[in-house]
Amino acid sequence: MTDGFITLTLEVTEEGKQFVSRCKELDVTSCGDSLDEAMENIRKATLQYLNAIHELGESPRIFKEKGIVIRKRAPATVRREYRVSPGSLVGPYVTRVPVTA
Repeated sequence: MTDGFITLTLEVTEEGKQFVSRCKELDVTSCGDSLDEAMENIRKATLQYLNAIHELGESPRIFKEKGIVIRKRAPATVRREYRVSPGSLVGPYVTRVPVTA
């Protein structure tokens, strides 16, 4: 077993008094009372999802279906530009994932 890296998009949007967060590529969602809490919650939820699909042996299939590319090295920099509505925050998220050799 080796490690690889994937880049995911985490998005937080203010909706009323709550902040709704999601990982666009994996369709994982969460929320929080503040932007920081919503971002932390979506990171945790995304990692929990990634760990679950790894334990089930479903990572390769799900990554392929969703067009998620596994890279051998973490990118030195990740830059993306997005059009977002006021009250939204979007950013790249790079995480290490186990890869079956």
